[in-house]
Amino acid sequence: MTDRRWDTERQEWVYPADWRPIESAPKDGTRILGYGVIGLESGNGIGTVKWESWASNWVCDPNEASEYGPERCVLTHWMPLPDAPNV
Repeated sequence: MTDRRWDTERQEWVYPADWRPIESAPKDGTRILGYGVIGLESGNGIGTVKWESWASNWVCDPNEASEYGPERCVLTHWMPLPDAPNV
């Protein structure tokens, strides 16, 4: 992949905006930001997703689910969700 670079300080490959390959994403129910086909969209997009063991797949956040239930997602990259703002 040409968009990655080696970070000598962290001793790992880093991706633009810290996007990481989906294979390295946590599968413990943690919500993450995912990139790929989200729900029923025809093209790629970004959305909040989490791994659901009952589905053995990534599913869209329940807040983004359709009336038919959580949508499965086909993801290529992920990153941790940012911290909430201090308000």
